[in-house]
Amino acid sequence: MPPGRARQRISDTAQAPTRFAAQRLSREEIVAAAIATADRDGVDAVSMRGVAAVLGSGTMSLYRHVASREQLLDLMIDSAYSEIELPARPSGAWRHDLALLAHAQRRMMRAHPWAALLVGSRPPVLAGFLRPFEFALAALAGAGLEITDAAGAAATLNAFVTGFTLYEHAEEEARRRTGLTKEDWRARNAPLVERILASGHYPAVSQFVERAQDLDPETAFETALRRILDGIQASPPASR
Repeated sequence: MPPGRARQRISDTAQAPTRFAAQRLSREEIVAAAIATADRDGVDAVSMRGVAAVLGSGTMSLYRHVASREQLLDLMIDSAYSEIELPARPSGAWRHDLALLAHAQRRMMRAHPWAALLVGSRPPVLAGFLRPFEFALAALAGAGLEITDAAGAAATLNAFVTGFTLYEHAEEEARRRTGLTKEDWRARNAPLVERILASGHYPAVSQFVERAQDLDPETAFETALRRILDGIQASPPASR
């Protein structure tokens, strides 16, 4: 069952009598319920008992489909990565293909911020997660990179997108927690920053504060992505 349809059935299952829930449950519905919980309350809120409560089932019923919370987290990542929309195969224009992948991955991680938290420490060897990696490797073959360098470039791109979305989410969480916008935070901390810079120990930082442009997230993402692609394009002939 596709993840979207599984999620649509969660509320219906939650209202069903518990004795019938085990018969009606599927792994896809369990994963969908766990993802909905993580999207709403964060990944730390995901537990076998909590997911069972959402589905109107006994906790032990979940273990017929998922062996443990650790496996559930792997399946959640795999399901989230399966949402990344990609063509069946690269177009042959590798820069376009990698940019397409980077934007699609960012959209997924914006929708599921917990995915960026988990994927660095526990990349699952499952089809949904491997599909973007396969797409990146195939695209980089068109750039002439041998497989080791292609894998390194794909990992660099993945690390950039993951780190960028982690930063975005952290800033949004700080705004939600404190009620301060970025401008409010800067105004509140301006006296401290001025005292630190007045020490003269941070001349480069002083130039940054005085002269650097404040890019919006979209521009910052595009600029950094372009530099990564430029670096891949500039790879020495020995790597090709």
